Amino acid sequence: MQSHFYHHWKQNTTDWNVDLPAEREYYNYGTELGKMERQNSAGTQAAQNAENFLFSTAIPQQLKRPLPTKYQAAQQRSLQEYWNYVKSTDAKAIASTAFA
Repeated sequence: MQSHFYHHWKQNTTDWNVDLPAEREYYNYGTELGKMERQNSAGTQAAQNAENFLFSTAIPQQLKRPLPTKYQAAQQRSLQEYWNYVKSTDAKAIASTAFA
């Protein structure tokens, strides 16, 4: 199974904007259509379980866990450089999903 969640991000953060709709994709790679990502199973119980795990456990307890102090400055610089790039590019796809 492969899950994809697309969110609009709050500017200058790694937080998604919950006031805007998210897009969800969930593919069963055990099927031919799933391997080709032609059959989105986002409405299934398995997809809901994956999404619940992602948002209740993986993101808050693992991905959003603070880094050790010695890495925090680099993390902040990286985040700032990413947003500087997004702001400076003319790529409408990036800007339309980044700023909301």
